Amino acid sequence: MREPQTRKSEAASTFDRAISSASGARGVRRTAFATLAALAILLGGGWLYFRWERNAPRGGVTTTGVIEAASAMPISTRLSGTIRAVSCDVGTKVTAGQICAEIDPQPYRAAVEQAKADIALADARLETARAALARMEKRLERQRAEADHGALSKKGLAQSEVALSRAQARADREEASLALRRARLSEAKERLAQAAVAVPVDGTVIAREAKVGLAIEARDAPVRLFTIATDLSVVEIVVTIHSSELRQPRIGSQVAFSVASLPGRAFSGIVEQVSRSTPDADHASTYRVVIEAFNPDLLLRPGMVATLMIHDFVAVMKPR
Repeated sequence: MREPQTRKSEAASTFDRAISSASGARGVRRTAFATLAALAILLGGGWLYFRWERNAPRGGVTTTGVIEAASAMPISTRLSGTIRAVSCDVGTKVTAGQICAEIDPQPYRAAVEQAKADIALADARLETARAALARMEKRLERQRAEADHGALSKKGLAQSEVALSRAQARADREEASLALRRARLSEAKERLAQAAVAVPVDGTVIAREAKVGLAIEARDAPVRLFTIATDLSVVEIVVTIHSSELRQPRIGSQVAFSVASLPGRAFSGIVEQVSRSTPDADHASTYRVVIEAFNPDLLLRPGMVATLMIHDFVAVMKPR
């Protein structure tokens, strides 16, 4: 009676082992699949991170630049000569019409006097020519009357008419000569006035090339004597950044900077312009960055050296 029961138990055990074996195989497959999926996710995420990290901004850049006036006007001269006096220096606040330098006026004053003498001589010659012309006109008028009564030949009348035309031509030449000399006098007076170098606008002197005793030659091009900043409430800082990474400063981003001559003071500006040079074989680029800063208290002066920290960058496309 026990043998059938024993055989049933052995059969049941064999069946259970088969079920367990099949379940174990399916579990191994599920585990392997889950492991491979996780690995694929990790690899894909790592690849995406590498692509982002390659083009993403990495840290700030510290650089230096010189503060410049955002709006400036050169004060130049076209006169040649020796500077006799200088009354404006860097930092001087000037008003329109103020005299800042004087070029030796003696040569130009002499030119004015010579032009006046030339005018007097030309005026005298013109009066002589006009008087001669008036005499010729009266003479011809009288001769025409005589010719009408047969007292003068046609040949004599024609000769007088030619003489009148010559007198008229001479008077015209002398009149033109007088006009030319008057124009030269006007030019000489203008040059004499320019010997006193005046500024045309209100502002602040930010550069001075003029020096007492300096001989200048302005025949080919104007010579700059001063530079006037018309508004120092806004200044610019131009910096150059060299980068081998595919990024450039973001236009409109804020930039913090300091000035050594103003310790303990912090300033900020805005990136206004970014221009990029042609990358080289290593894809290294040079960026010219213009930063604009407000200067309401006029602490920042042109010529000061600023140390800047640029943090905000934007990725750029890789050159082909």
